[in-house]
Amino acid sequence: MAVLSKPEGDQLSIQDFFAPVERQIWQRQMEKATADAAVAWAIEHPPHIAQEAAEAQKQLKRKRNAEVKKKTHAKKKAQQIQDGIRDADGKLIKVIQLPNDVQTTMTGESLSALTNAQRKKRQRVTAKTLRDEDGNLINPTYAQPPVKRINWFHPLLWPAIDASARRVGFYPQRIVDDLQQRYRTTGTYNSLRRSTVSGWILKFQVSRRWTDAVISTTEDGLCWKKNSGKALLLDEEPQLVADVTHALRALRKLGLPVNASIARNIILGFVQQKYPHVLQAASSTSALTPKLSIHTVRRFVRRELNWVVRAGTKASQKLATNWELDCDKAFFRLVHTVFQEKIHPSLIVNVDQTGVVLVPGGSQRTYEERGSKQVLLHGKEEKRAFTFLKSIQGNNVDLLSAAEVEEHLEKEEEDDELEDEEDVPLEVIELVLAYRGGKNESWDKIQRQDKRQDKRRDAHGQDSDWNEARNASAAVSTQDKEGGEDEEKKVLEVELPPGFRRSTRFGGRGAVRYREIEEDDIYLDEEEPEAEDESGAAWADERASRM
Repeated sequence: MAVLSKPEGDQLSIQDFFAPVERQIWQRQMEKATADAAVAWAIEHPPHIAQEAAEAQKQLKRKRNAEVKKKTHAKKKAQQIQDGIRDADGKLIKVIQLPNDVQTTMTGESLSALTNAQRKKRQRVTAKTLRDEDGNLINPTYAQPPVKRINWFHPLLWPAIDASARRVGFYPQRIVDDLQQRYRTTGTYNSLRRSTVSGWILKFQVSRRWTDAVISTTEDGLCWKKNSGKALLLDEEPQLVADVTHALRALRKLGLPVNASIARNIILGFVQQKYPHVLQAASSTSALTPKLSIHTVRRFVRRELNWVVRAGTKASQKLATNWELDCDKAFFRLVHTVFQEKIHPSLIVNVDQTGVVLVPGGSQRTYEERGSKQVLLHGKEEKRAFTFLKSIQGNNVDLLSAAEVEEHLEKEEEDDELEDEEDVPLEVIELVLAYRGGKNESWDKIQRQDKRQDKRRDAHGQDSDWNEARNASAAVSTQDKEGGEDEEKKVLEVELPPGFRRSTRFGGRGAVRYREIEEDDIYLDEEEPEAEDESGAAWADERASRM
């Protein structure tokens, strides 16, 4: 039976109020009443106020829990300080008790801690306070630390294992159970497993026993033997090992880098050239390659040479202990050579170089637009620089640097390419360069001589200038013929610049400059062509007419 409620403003009698109604009408009335109540509550309590109130209650609850936890921890810590587990500052006191006898019951710190028998405490990967969207705590994940291996053949651990095996028989599970039961207080053998012990026992025999490898390992001092791992193929030839190590040390002595790939190729080269029988033992080169893997080569250089991978240092070379003696020897050696060979000071040149940096390199920072996601930077380790070479002779003559010589040559090439419109239309102008005492005159003096000759040409005319040059050349040529070979030896053979020819004036120490060279030009100082040549006959006739 359901009761029908009537809207506000209308009054119902008690009989009508309790009168039976249909179920559907009652449900609609209840839904409407619930919705009206929710609207009224929402008007009185806005959503943000309700949310803040709920959050405040949660924060208060967390604060109370933290205070309770803090008090509990402080009480526990005070009790540990009173019991001597912690010191006065609240730090744990580390106590290690070494047992005198392995077979006796041990108390205190576990012996397994001494042999790395347990893992470290797992570290959290996610934070404790990490929560999801609904505010619930997320279960933290842990990073599994690497497993630390235990040397069960240690002198403090193996005697108990061997005694247990002889007591209960060589059955792996019985040995593990017996050890863990006897040392349950210390937990020394809690991490020992049946599968580990099973690998030490020789099965499928009439009487079980330890394997030969275990016996060989524990018979000498009950510990691992040196170099008891997998034998290398190179160990069969000690001389091969010596040759390889000598070659590798020689490379490092020169400062060359040596990595595993280079060392592997050197080993293969020695095997193929000097020890081919090692290849026969390996049946083929392809069969030798797996035996000389990169891992094997690394183990070889670590074992034989005690080498590890290192980064190249940038420290400067250190001075030798006898550097002063070496400097004195070098100085006296130079002095002896100079005096013994009578070397002129001008032939002793001191050269030095320096780097002139234009744009410094190696910087990891640069200007870039604010807010840029990517900052592209090339040439981080490069520098923009040039090398300046300077030299000086022993007679205090400063020689041109490489940059100055290059600039001078470029300027000369540019001057040669330019066409001189003021060239005199004469075929030859006499004596623009003279060699006196075997030394060249400066180019400034040559230019002054050119100007003086230009003035003479303008004052006396072409005929006067040409006759003077012709008479001077003829007089010197006659004198050379009368003097014979002795006079000709005094003539200096000097290499002249382009555009110049040797002259007979001043005993062969002069030169003639040719402004314009054409096919029909006449060279007074060149050798006479052969008579049968038509050009040679014309040259001789022209010279005879002018002489």
